[in-house]
Amino acid sequence: MSLLSFLRSLFVTWILLANLILVGTSQKSTVISNHDQKQTKSALNEIIAAGEKMAHQEKEVFPEVEGSNLNGREFSLPKDFEGNLNLVLIAFYREQQEMVNTWFPIADSLSEAFDDFRYYELPTLTTYNPLYRWFIDRGMRSGISDPVKRAQTITLYLDKEAFRKSLSIPTEETIYAFVVDQQGKILWRTDGEATSAKVEALKKCVEQREPELSPSFSDQSDTTM
Repeated sequence: MSLLSFLRSLFVTWILLANLILVGTSQKSTVISNHDQKQTKSALNEIIAAGEKMAHQEKEVFPEVEGSNLNGREFSLPKDFEGNLNLVLIAFYREQQEMVNTWFPIADSLSEAFDDFRYYELPTLTTYNPLYRWFIDRGMRSGISDPVKRAQTITLYLDKEAFRKSLSIPTEETIYAFVVDQQGKILWRTDGEATSAKVEALKKCVEQREPELSPSFSDQSDTTM
């Protein structure tokens, strides 16, 4: 039984229990106190909220989008992500590049430790005409000389509002990092620049899903961030 099914069963049990309490007190001509009613209602609301949260997490997947990397290769995401696990860094403005860069050391380290780990940077822009897209892509290529980094940078031109909604992204004022598997399921997420706590959480997520590999990070310090 999935966790969501369990929560649904628990919710039904609470409803039945509440009804039995109400029936029992009615038969005894005892009026249930307002305090008890509020406690029961609060408990039921917590179960409903937990169920809705788990339902959202179970179905959270990366949306299907089209883009091209800075080498001109076209991608249909998430199916064209090449790793079993993929770190996806989403940015909306050029000024956010410094935040994106803070993730590269740990991303490079994980790529070296795990053969099936990949990472991508996704500059996310609104839909423009082809000429303007060419101009933007050319500008980004001129700023990235490393062919590997060019291959890892996939520019998205799309409806940003719909894209953000599909990923529950509330604002464009920061960047977002996702770990996505080959089926497009989102396994982990955070926002903002890399910190020690976020890096450790990312390592744990990857290591838990790669039991056949046992990389050691003991020789790395926080200065790699």
